[in-house]
Amino acid sequence: MSYSQLDTFHACPLKYQFRYLFQVPVPVPAVANFGSSVHNTLRDFYARLQENPLLAETDCAPMLHEIFEQEWIPYGYENRPVMLAEKSRALSMLKRLYE
Repeated sequence: MSYSQLDTFHACPLKYQFRYLFQVPVPVPAVANFGSSVHNTLRDFYARLQENPLLAETDCAPMLHEIFEQEWIPYGYENRPVMLAEKSRALSMLKRLYE
């Protein structure tokens, strides 16, 4: 039993039952999807650089953007404008990291 399971049971035994015993899916919050999108982008970006070290000598910004577009998870946001703003913020973070 994990800490999350114990904490869930302590907060609400019925919630624990639905989540862990009946395995009812729980929507993933936007903040988790945001983080996963950024982390997955970086994982794939560095994996490509490891596969082909010569790429590091070129401008990899377009490749980073392409990977980000593939990895972006658009779910969990309250509406489309918020999702687009967060997507822009994530891309800006990745560009700054790359620079």
